[in-house]
Amino acid sequence: MIETEPKVTPEGLYSVTQTAIILGVNRQTIRRYAKNGDLKFKIRKATLRKVIKGSEILRFWRSTIV
Repeated sequence: MIETEPKVTPEGLYSVTQTAIILGVNRQTIRRYAKNGDLKFKIRKATLRKVIKGSEILRFWRSTIV
């Protein structure tokens, strides 16, 4: 997990892969966080893929760094 605040747009939508790169963890780790309910996501209707809002990435990062 990175120690500096992620540079994301709060309104932006990020894929699991993008979120993993932003937070400096593996994609499987992001999926585990989502499965456990630690990281909230939405399903994009067009592709049925998980997307994570930038504001959620920031909230999650702040809660894990403390």
